[in-house]
Amino acid sequence: MPPATLFRYILLRTSIAVVGLFAALAAMVMLVDLLENLRYASKVGGDFGFAAQVTMLRTPAMTQALAPFVFLFASIWMFTQLNRRSELAVMRSAGLSIWRLIGPAALLAALGGLALIIFIDPISAHMMSVGEKMKLDVRGQASSLVRVFGDGIWLRQRDEGEVLLINADSFDAERGALENVTIWRLDLAGVFKERIDAPDAVLAGRTIELRDARMKQPGDNFSKRTPSYSVPTQLTLADFRENVPPPESMSIWDLPRFILLAEAAGLSTSRYNIRFHDL
Repeated sequence: MPPATLFRYILLRTSIAVVGLFAALAAMVMLVDLLENLRYASKVGGDFGFAAQVTMLRTPAMTQALAPFVFLFASIWMFTQLNRRSELAVMRSAGLSIWRLIGPAALLAALGGLALIIFIDPISAHMMSVGEKMKLDVRGQASSLVRVFGDGIWLRQRDEGEVLLINADSFDAERGALENVTIWRLDLAGVFKERIDAPDAVLAGRTIELRDARMKQPGDNFSKRTPSYSVPTQLTLADFRENVPPPESMSIWDLPRFILLAEAAGLSTSRYNIRFHDL
């Protein structure tokens, strides 16, 4: 058998094994995640269509983590089949090097891994982000979301009466302390109601306690000052630490910058470091 023909034969057999194993594992992941999303949907008033849609959006990112094992076990299964039909023995008796036999599978794993990281991971991360946003939106009640940018931490909170946009330069996860805090209060239509500035604040229970706050409403020429001011929030300190985008919703290209910004803002980055090194 010519070398090129042998290479294509082993590559084709390995590709079929990889696709089949990926499909089987993806089906299992979808089934388990669908059951979990159905349970979530029953709590927030969602239907089967919502659960199925969220499952479809989350499956690529969840299945991607299994890629190394898929290539490994698919290659093992393929060589087992070749050995069972004595094809492997014939190839070895013809004097073919073991490296020539495993070369197609190794090349497929290398190219497949690069394709997953460069092309598929950004798409699956975006799909995961959309799925997580859907889970927040379907609640139809209070929802909060934490984001980290170059100018610090941003928190958006929506409840039945208003929307709060909260910005802070940094966050101390141990004490729940925020520095250089600015809060914008909007109604549900997005109309500005009030701006509150404070040099520091503390997240205590379900309120943000601001010190030496300055408040300004539409039409005010000057800010009003108060030694302390409390802003109700739906988040506890534990929620604030964890209510950031899940690592799976970020591609490998976005993770390094987010990790640097999160560390500067005082947020825990262990989950993001683990995902970055996994990729």
